[in-house]
Amino acid sequence: MDLISQIQEIIEILSNPTTLISIFLYLLLIVFLWHLLLYIFRDRKYIKTSKKSLDTIKITIDDLFELPLVNFIIPAWKEGIYFKECLFSITKLSYPNIKVIISAGGDEETIKIADSFKKHKKFKILRQMGGKSRAAFGKIRALNECLDYVSEGLVYFIDADCYVTDDILIRIIYPIVNKKEDVVISTFRPLKSQQNKDLIKYLQINRFVALRGEIKQYSTGMVSGSNTCITFKVLKAIGKFNENRMIAEDYSRGYDIISKGFKIYNLYDYQSRMYSAYPDTLKEYLIQRRRQIENSLLLSYKKKDSKYFLKFFIMTFISLYIFIMPLLILVHFGLFLMGFIFLVYLYLIRIRRYLFFKEIVDREYYARFQNFFFIKMIFYIFLELLTNVIIFCSLFSFIRKLKKEKNHEN
Repeated sequence: MDLISQIQEIIEILSNPTTLISIFLYLLLIVFLWHLLLYIFRDRKYIKTSKKSLDTIKITIDDLFELPLVNFIIPAWKEGIYFKECLFSITKLSYPNIKVIISAGGDEETIKIADSFKKHKKFKILRQMGGKSRAAFGKIRALNECLDYVSEGLVYFIDADCYVTDDILIRIIYPIVNKKEDVVISTFRPLKSQQNKDLIKYLQINRFVALRGEIKQYSTGMVSGSNTCITFKVLKAIGKFNENRMIAEDYSRGYDIISKGFKIYNLYDYQSRMYSAYPDTLKEYLIQRRRQIENSLLLSYKKKDSKYFLKFFIMTFISLYIFIMPLLILVHFGLFLMGFIFLVYLYLIRIRRYLFFKEIVDREYYARFQNFFFIKMIFYIFLELLTNVIIFCSLFSFIRKLKKEKNHEN
């Protein structure tokens, strides 16, 4: 009876609006102080570590010891105007020794764009054959078909929605040519034409870098689909990339490279990041985010690592809780306030990422963040949470996909 009495007493206390608001304000203060302390004592340390890893020295073509042949490998499936701009950017490069191998398919527009560049002697156009929704043999099969036409030099993998510049190309090949690295990777940044959009800014700060203390010079697994360069020696050792793994192709190719004893060299400076098309619409963003989460779940399943699954289920619970938060006010005001605290916690994480981004990236490389952006950021957080809920609701179909992929791999 004593326990029941204590529970009833607690319920009565929590039913008092004044008490509830006092507890809410205390918890809110704790959340703010927690993030403030993280920024002062951890994030600042991470910022200092990150700045040390940046190579901000200007590198020109004259700094290269030699000018090896660079083979651009570009798989293109149902691409649009960005594909044309990608190929056009390559024709404008001043680097004198290049070859471009394209595997195009999916629709008439993509094929027509690729064929329009046949007039350039340095371009080799291949045709992808496939069904309605994707290339018949997948992206890695398309890459392997392109690699049949490589016999020397460096191999530079980029996506069909990228935009290449001389500065990016030279920074990527510099560690290979001058430092004898075998594999060099970097990531991507938005196209200049997209940088003023608030959704792009939100993705830019969240995809920039995780808040972490250790900057690793060598990657342990994934390569970049849009910005990876390897030597012909690596290609000879691999032969063909594995086409049957049950994981995202970036991770699969990384495993192929590491399994042959090669190290993957990371570039962290912003200048080496490839210009790449970000999602232009909310629908594209949701589709892309869903694919990223599913790929992460696939990788965790493959590695038999339950950490990401556990994290995903926790985030799904929080996502669902925040989504139904307005309705909770009809049930219990305290439940509504708890949901609000969850939302504030997630918001402050994004604010710390924004501060991290501002400290690391020079002002010339991004558009100004207007005040209204920080209000819209709440909406973008809800979009992320919506993706978690959608994937959780389709979990059974995802499990069937896992089994199907596993049977295919076997």
